[in-house]
Amino acid sequence: ADTLFANSTLFQNVLKAHVTSTGSKYANDLYDGISMKAEEEFLHISRDSSDVFITNNNVKARIIRSDIPAINGIIHVVDTIMYFPFYVAADVMYNNPKLRAFYDLMKNLSEFSNLLQDEFSSITVFAPSSDFLSSLSPGDLQRISANPQALRTIFKGHVIPNGILDSKFVRTNMQHRFTFRSMYGIPFTFAKQSTVAGTSIDAGYSNLRYDLDINRDGFACSNGVVYVIDGFLDYSFKNIIDEMKAQDKLKASLQNIMGIFPPGVEEDFRDINNEFTVFMPASEAFLYLSQPEILYLHNLVNSTEKYELLERHTVNGTSLSIEKIRAICGNQNSTECVLSVNVIFEDDDTEDIVLEWNGVQSRIIQSNILANNGMIHIIDRILFKVEEETTTSSDSMSTRGVNAASTQFSAIVSYLLVLSTFCIVYLVKR
Repeated sequence: ADTLFANSTLFQNVLKAHVTSTGSKYANDLYDGISMKAEEEFLHISRDSSDVFITNNNVKARIIRSDIPAINGIIHVVDTIMYFPFYVAADVMYNNPKLRAFYDLMKNLSEFSNLLQDEFSSITVFAPSSDFLSSLSPGDLQRISANPQALRTIFKGHVIPNGILDSKFVRTNMQHRFTFRSMYGIPFTFAKQSTVAGTSIDAGYSNLRYDLDINRDGFACSNGVVYVIDGFLDYSFKNIIDEMKAQDKLKASLQNIMGIFPPGVEEDFRDINNEFTVFMPASEAFLYLSQPEILYLHNLVNSTEKYELLERHTVNGTSLSIEKIRAICGNQNSTECVLSVNVIFEDDDTEDIVLEWNGVQSRIIQSNILANNGMIHIIDRILFKVEEETTTSSDSMSTRGVNAASTQFSAIVSYLLVLSTFCIVYLVKR
């Protein structure tokens, strides 16, 4: 209260935040989802059963007495002051059922609890909802809470310690999308969506992006704002295989590619005690191959060639984000680039990354798919090519111990299966 009354400009803005000149509105006229221009900022209406809530600057108030007539308008009495939050983030999260579970999970991490209790901090928190956390197994939660490194990773991927990105800030800065990089270097990206929420949020991982209503899902604090979201922004419970199975772009190619790789690769990709970076060809990749190349791949029994193919599409022992690839492979003379293929950086506005091997160029079309044992990037072509004289030689087919006629039939069937599956997926997506 002292802060409010000591600052006349702030006090006037708070008063203006409670007044709209858009016309007299009875409670029955306050429909769920509508917004009205206030004298300061906007008033956003939400309803829950018979209750009517009004939010301004992420401070939500409930109408406790409505429809009081006046000569020049209508008065509604609300249960708190809008626009001006007066509880620190720690108190807001502790007392809000939607946020309490995440607070309880993280409170033993001193960086988290100290920051949220600091009344002079300026923070933004993206808190996985209590409903989401309650859907996890006790074992999953125990593994997180007992692992200080996991807690610290989640802290950096869900807390911006150096900025208050409230609804006013987001609305002012966003046209189609914008990215705010935290002091830890984490890129938090807001993007407009054609959904009810209207916005999405991610922290650099394309498979961990969530709808966000910047008005309904935000809770203002005296030292920042807390948004509730439906999952973790930087923590995956799936291994590489399970994460790839969840990707629409891989539905028609994953099984075929894994069948071409050497035996045992699937078990390796499920091993959470190792890390991998995987460049997995999308379903459309098979459409760029000729029929002889399809035949050659499906007839491939040479283990050396299989391992070379695997090596071109994976990096063992490390998890490389697209940002790390740019950093370590951007210099042509870099000795830190661990990819076994050439990396080409496009000079145009797209800043696309292309992998090149033996004249075959494959573009990364979806990057940073996080798994609990590595990173997946989807590419549009298989890094594979057969010289023409090899594909036309019947002797070369027989020297691999394959009956040419039956193998060609099998490979063609496989090719048609891939092609038809891709077309079905494409039509469904349309």
